[in-house]
Amino acid sequence: MACRRGSRSTASSARGRTPTRDCSRVGRRSRWRRLLGAAPRAAFDAVPATLHAWLAESLETPLRQDLREEFRFVQGYRDDWAGAPYTPIFVTVDALVTHGEHLLVIRRGRRPGIGLLALPGGFIDAHEFIHDSALRELREETGLALTAADASAVRVFDHPRRSLRGRIVTHLHRYDLPASRPLPVVTAGDDAAHACWLPLADAAPALFFEDHYAMLQVVLGLP
Repeated sequence: MACRRGSRSTASSARGRTPTRDCSRVGRRSRWRRLLGAAPRAAFDAVPATLHAWLAESLETPLRQDLREEFRFVQGYRDDWAGAPYTPIFVTVDALVTHGEHLLVIRRGRRPGIGLLALPGGFIDAHEFIHDSALRELREETGLALTAADASAVRVFDHPRRSLRGRIVTHLHRYDLPASRPLPVVTAGDDAAHACWLPLADAAPALFFEDHYAMLQVVLGLP
């Protein structure tokens, strides 16, 4: 299966006094508080009404709403580990599978990065070897069953800030399938919404989750 590129009121007043602002001003304040939380009145009043309207309209687009949900998810993820006695370090695997000029990718079905393309992969299980984890994640997310002997290389990507979720060290397993054979059929599973073969010519940074395109640049020499 080949890939298709994704597109992818009430106002408070001073105690004992009657509010003097018009209803449209009150409505704008309520909308901003729903969007961003309560803000100091002085800061709100310092912004011209025309700018309020433009910013509110921009923040209510589907893209901005998605960005807010993504931020809340990542912040919640970090908060869940904030009480740990030491900085958590997570270990993951990713599978870089190529077939001629095609790359095997998934479209993420969950946050973070919902809707973005990614290499198949995930967190290792507690009692699992790293190479077994890469094969398992590949099989679960794409239905493609390979063996450890099919891996041509393993490379570690460990930049401390490669993920907004925290310190995540990944082990990228490289599989290069013979181009003389037909493209294997792949089927999405687990937390992948879609699995497909993406022409390398169609790969672009904006389509990919976190640093996955950067890994392609390092390993495959993409621009």
